[in-house]
Amino acid sequence: MADVRGLDFLVKVGDTATSPTTWAILEGQTSGTLDGTVDFADTTAKDTGSWSTSAATTHSANVSVAGNLRSDDARTNFDKLWSAWIGRSTHHCQVIYDEAGNGFSADFYVQVSLTGDVRDVVKYTIELRPAGTVTAVVPTP
Repeated sequence: MADVRGLDFLVKVGDTATSPTTWAILEGQTSGTLDGTVDFADTTAKDTGSWSTSAATTHSANVSVAGNLRSDDARTNFDKLWSAWIGRSTHHCQVIYDEAGNGFSADFYVQVSLTGDVRDVVKYTIELRPAGTVTAVVPTP
């Protein structure tokens, strides 16, 4: 079994904010992180035989992606996410984690950070936080 390449971890941006029909790769990506967590409620009771028990209550799938900012004519998808951040709205994105195209999609709230150093290109970091239900993306054979 081969390892999954980091190159295959991609954020794809929908052509529209809410009901996309096509997806395009966020330009300039260099790295990405998925922090998938579950919150638990303590359900330990006297009848659990002194074993600590819990129940899953909420899930989160926070995504962070970093990259190099492209010039105006080469950053259409970055600009869609920038507009969502400026407008305090959401945008529908896919997070793909392998070459086969498996991943998930959701409407995401967007946070944007930019850094610029005189000796380097402008770098971006985009944080995506689901605004609702996360749906599996399963590639069609």
